[in-house]
Amino acid sequence: MKKWQATWPYILVLIFLYYICPLLFPILPLDDLTLKSLSISHLLIYQPLLILFLSMLYSGKHGFYWLMPIVVGLLFWPVDVLVYPNAEGAEAYVLPYALISLVGCLIGHGFYSLKKRRTKT
Repeated sequence: MKKWQATWPYILVLIFLYYICPLLFPILPLDDLTLKSLSISHLLIYQPLLILFLSMLYSGKHGFYWLMPIVVGLLFWPVDVLVYPNAEGAEAYVLPYALISLVGCLIGHGFYSLKKRRTKT
């Protein structure tokens, strides 16, 4: 239960990343082609990098928690309908985002174990 409570700040950052950021793109004073490339790069580059970083940060502080990659993937599931209604296939990113989060959690857990080992000695 303690790890689940520690997950909430990271979930809020993911909600902002998944839902709020793409909705802010249209208010930017950019042409249509630039907005499309910004949306695509957000989906393919920025979100995976931030997911990896957040997962590493979470596991580095709190240890490995198996629910974190599942939550990362499932939070992205409604994005297809809510944020990108005309784009088909955005739900295909659910599994890759969950796997990226799993890799980040494993890397972060390595840092967490190293930190635990150093504090023992």
